[in-house]
Amino acid sequence: MEKHEKSAIDGLAAWLGKSSAPRRMGGVFYSAVRDTVDAAVAQGYNLHTIWEYLHKTGRFPASYETLRAQHARHNKRAAASTNSAAPPSKPKPAAPPVSVAAPVPKKPPADGIGGFSMQPMSKEELI
Repeated sequence: MEKHEKSAIDGLAAWLGKSSAPRRMGGVFYSAVRDTVDAAVAQGYNLHTIWEYLHKTGRFPASYETLRAQHARHNKRAAASTNSAAPPSKPKPAAPPVSVAAPVPKKPPADGIGGFSMQPMSKEELI
């Protein structure tokens, strides 16, 4: 039984030795191909196609999920840095002055109660 355990352990060690990518190295792998990914996305390629190409050529040994997460993190940081580093917007130019006619003086309400009162100038206004 001990011989069987040793062969299993050796097999496990060999399998781990040819593991495609060590854990927690996704950021390092992404930073190596970031410019390529950004250029390909700008040209209209989707991330899965980009990952397939990079993975098959050996330039990005990590998983597609790692590429997707690192790309999203990079875009989020880039957007935050451009928003904070953007110069303050120029103040809006003042609207040109509008000629204002002399205000018509309002008559105070008769009984101190405000409301609608119609004072027609001719009979046509009443009809």
